[in-house]
Amino acid sequence: MTGAAPGSSGNGSYSSGPSSDVVISQAVNPTGTDGLVMMAGPKTAFIADRISFSAAGSGKVRSGDQNPYILYSKLMGLTSAAPTTPGTTPTVDPVAAELAATRKSVNDLVRGELTSLMNNSALSSDDKMRLQQHFQSIRDVEVGMTNVGLMCSMGGVDTAALNNYKSSVAYSTNGMIETLALLHMQVTAIAFACNYNRVAVMQWGDGTDGTHYPGVPSAVGSWSFHQISHRVMSDSNTGNDPTAKSAHHGIDIVRMQTLAKGLDVFNAHGLANNSQVMWTTHISDGPSHSGRNVFHIIWGNAGGFLKTGQYIDAGSVTNNKLHNTLITAAIRDKSTTAVNFGMGTGTGMIPGMMA
Repeated sequence: MTGAAPGSSGNGSYSSGPSSDVVISQAVNPTGTDGLVMMAGPKTAFIADRISFSAAGSGKVRSGDQNPYILYSKLMGLTSAAPTTPGTTPTVDPVAAELAATRKSVNDLVRGELTSLMNNSALSSDDKMRLQQHFQSIRDVEVGMTNVGLMCSMGGVDTAALNNYKSSVAYSTNGMIETLALLHMQVTAIAFACNYNRVAVMQWGDGTDGTHYPGVPSAVGSWSFHQISHRVMSDSNTGNDPTAKSAHHGIDIVRMQTLAKGLDVFNAHGLANNSQVMWTTHISDGPSHSGRNVFHIIWGNAGGFLKTGQYIDAGSVTNNKLHNTLITAAIRDKSTTAVNFGMGTGTGMIPGMMA
């Protein structure tokens, strides 16, 4: 995402520049509002945040939210930005959470008191009228906010699954990472549609992903995703097990199905013509760890800037040109292409991507 080689290697690697999501966020978000960062997967000694960097140098990595419920709570203003005690879950206001979950009116919480007050004989007719107007004005504001449309609603979000993570996320090895990735995408669609935030990035697992997927061929059922990608039951050696190759294709299908479900929510909220979503992998092939011909999926036309429904062979250009194109699509300032984002074979964009 930085379009540049890392400053070091191994699990202590650091960036040699900001990532494109940070560049876009600084241009399109209100001052002081950072883009969202999400992590779909556990964080261990080796598997950690590696996708978003605020600047060059050690310690510039941005930590991703693992729990989609807490991310949702932050967006909706139901909780503080961070827990008061490290390692604990932020406190969520139960009343605010009820309003958000049930879509009730604020008036509903005081319906009994309102009815009792309206029936109070001590109130004059003018007092009652003013009181009624007050509560009606509150409701009018709520309706107006809701009528920003289906586009700014909880439509398409699996609220039952979201609520399962109110307390915490306890990772299992049965493909739960896909549920979390989908919930993160659903919450991001709400953030974009409601204009809570305009930029988001998600790390979906890791290069040494230990996830086990149910339904893969039984011969490799005990292998982790990383081992399957290496075609041998090892995190360092490489092999050519045909069953592992088939299993890898099966996992690719599962992940594409998750992506499609998430994009369906983006589409339902009117974002196909008002956003861009990029999905990619950090290498093109498991056994070789090659960084050449890494494929990217771009969804959405970014307000008509990008051309969709096509396959492009960009001719082995370095990926800073891809990021230049996406940055320009997001902020509509073509002068940014005069600056070489990241590093590579010069400035400019990929013409075939543009409408």
